[in-house]
Amino acid sequence: MKTDERQSLERERRLMEQVQDGLNTMNEIIKGTKEQNTVNLTHNATIMTEQIGSQNSELEQVKSYVFSRQGAIESEVADQKQRLLDLEEATLKHVNNVNSVVETEMSRFEKVISAIETHLVGGIENLKKENEDFRMDSGKWRVDYEDMQAKKLQEVHEAIKELNSQIGKGANDWRDRCDQVSADT
Repeated sequence: MKTDERQSLERERRLMEQVQDGLNTMNEIIKGTKEQNTVNLTHNATIMTEQIGSQNSELEQVKSYVFSRQGAIESEVADQKQRLLDLEEATLKHVNNVNSVVETEMSRFEKVISAIETHLVGGIENLKKENEDFRMDSGKWRVDYEDMQAKKLQEVHEAIKELNSQIGKGANDWRDRCDQVSADT
């Protein structure tokens, strides 16, 4: 029995050695895996850090570009706004100038029309008066009156011709000024 017990103890001892060897091997495998995972984790962390740094750099470049572009756009908007204000001011000045020219020309035209009306009314009244005188003095004065009337008609005709030429000149001046204002615009 001793041999059986010895053999049994020997078997248990070998079995225990094998278990011990297996546990040592597992421990080394676990340590190796742990070291491998630590190396991989460190490597991955380094790569992630580099990628984050690269992305931060790219983000800073994009940010810088966006801010510079925004500044340029704001500058252009301010410039365009100033141009619109300048254009509005120039337009207002031009409109005021045109209005004053139109008012001046209308005033001048009204004066010419008033002068024509005054001349015509005065001429008609003179003709009525002379016509009455003619009826009263139809004798000897008839020939003189006809001569005088012809002279007056000639004068009126000349005055009307003169007024027509002045009106034509005024209209031409008016048209030239309108053309000049249009060309200036």
